[in-house]
Amino acid sequence: MDRLRHILAQGAPGPILLLPLLLVTILLSGASCAAQEPWDASLSRITRPHRFSFVRWHLGQFAGLLRPTTIPPEAERDPAGYVRAYFAQEAQARALQRAGHELPPEQKAELARMRSVAERIIADQVTEAFRDEGIYNPLDRFIYLPVTFPPVWFVFEPPPLILIVSARDQIAQIRQVMLVQEMDVATMEQIEAEVEALGLSALVTPIGGLAATYPAFVSTRTTLPRGIETVAEEWLHQYLAFTPTGWHFVLHLLNLRTNHQIARINESLAHIVHEEIGERILAEHYGIFPEPEPTEPEIEPEFDFRAFMRETRLQTEALLARGEIEMAESYMETRRQMLLAEGYFIRKLNQAYFAFYGTYADAPGAITTVGDEFDALRAESLSLRAFLNAAVTVTTREDLYRLLEEQGIRWAHVAPVR
Repeated sequence: MDRLRHILAQGAPGPILLLPLLLVTILLSGASCAAQEPWDASLSRITRPHRFSFVRWHLGQFAGLLRPTTIPPEAERDPAGYVRAYFAQEAQARALQRAGHELPPEQKAELARMRSVAERIIADQVTEAFRDEGIYNPLDRFIYLPVTFPPVWFVFEPPPLILIVSARDQIAQIRQVMLVQEMDVATMEQIEAEVEALGLSALVTPIGGLAATYPAFVSTRTTLPRGIETVAEEWLHQYLAFTPTGWHFVLHLLNLRTNHQIARINESLAHIVHEEIGERILAEHYGIFPEPEPTEPEIEPEFDFRAFMRETRLQTEALLARGEIEMAESYMETRRQMLLAEGYFIRKLNQAYFAFYGTYADAPGAITTVGDEFDALRAESLSLRAFLNAAVTVTTREDLYRLLEEQGIRWAHVAPVR
């Protein structure tokens, strides 16, 4: 029960406040609510044996709240040192597993104990960092209510794999399905092949975090800086679900209101906020500061991965726009082989790949300026709180341009990329 009390002590006055978030979680974890496409029944049949059970997982997590978590004295004395030790132990365990060694039972038990304590410490640090910025809950832009909602709750655990489904004639995500957490490559490729036989493009890929559950998932295969940033990012996605930006994203994920702009808007906004919060936590608690900008121009690398992926995306878009689907797919496979020769392993490069990874404005292959536009808005905002309260009203590029104009920021209107 002490774990439940600890979560509620972050600010929420009682379990009743968690009901809206759990409702959103149930919606996101369920089947598509949209009008059925001809291939939906086949997609459901293909994925059914491999789907992640959100209900079973949530029952396990809430049952775990009843188990006591003892905070060891060393964690009380030096919380940041304890978190560092946990990440070191996690990295060591991954190295042993990669080498084909099974972890001894006592080491597994110790790692699980350390993980639970580290989760608590980081949740407190993330809560404090947002509060220091005056960011508490989705009502921030209306009233001052110093209650953190939803309470920061996450688990270090491999998130479910995700199946991304795109049309073949354009780069546009039309379905996503959460699959089991562990799967061999042969099974991934079998699922992809069966979905592609329906005339679609498909990709099964791991993810670093997932906010469509409560608690959120944060991958164990991460570093301390990236792990803390991911915790902040996933909490912000849950916060955003109760704002216009996040709610429109939920509707898009449920296929109730298609809005191909909203995913980029949501992710770009979250990126700016979680980066600032992450930097704050890392500096205050771990003595880790962002690397200074180089004073001299860097030597251009012989192979520029980001430029290569952007060129690939643009050329693929051009081929698809001309209806040359097979040529576009052949081109992407040729480019993938070129990446392998340069030491970059991408298992599959197709429309679904770009539909998913192109959502992130800072990702290789992204060809949207949404991130730059939000950066410009942040630069003119007096605080992170002021920026977030303005940005959560954005549901389209037109909304974003309006905000920029209100701030006196001149920006060339660019046609949104699908």
